[in-house]
Amino acid sequence: MMSLLVFLMSVQAFAETHGAEHGIPGDVKWQAANIIVFIGILVYFGGAKIKKMFSERNETYHRIARETEKARKDLENQKADLIRRAKALHETSSQSLAQAKADAEKAMQEQVGRAKDEATRIVSEAQSQLKSDSAKLVEKLRMEAVEMSMAAATSKLESLSAGEVTKLNATIPKRVEGATL
Repeated sequence: MMSLLVFLMSVQAFAETHGAEHGIPGDVKWQAANIIVFIGILVYFGGAKIKKMFSERNETYHRIARETEKARKDLENQKADLIRRAKALHETSSQSLAQAKADAEKAMQEQVGRAKDEATRIVSEAQSQLKSDSAKLVEKLRMEAVEMSMAAATSKLESLSAGEVTKLNATIPKRVEGATL
């Protein structure tokens, strides 16, 4: 409606500038009347449909605006949740890493302790075995020394003559009495 008034004003202004002092020309009046009748017919026959179309557009716009706002709020909630979960995950990962380091250190200390205990046990067994083996070896060497002495004495005695044997038999008891153990 506003456009019609603007149109009529511009026609009147045009008429005044060209020396027309009679007002609005008749053709323009009929054109304006035709436009008003045309708009009236459009409103009468199509007004309900136009109103329905614009109300549907308005409802669609508002529905889309509500859906968009809901989606925006959902995305903000998801973002906040993701940030919260990322922080929790970071804190959890830091705690997990610290716990893993502590567990690894504890396991290493336990293994070192077991290794030291095992090494002490092995050294102790080796020392015990060494003492046992050295005692057996010393005893074996003594026996061999005695056997070699006996063999050497037997060999020496067999090579002596009868006179030397009697002379030796006479001096042995004196030597044995003077010997200390």
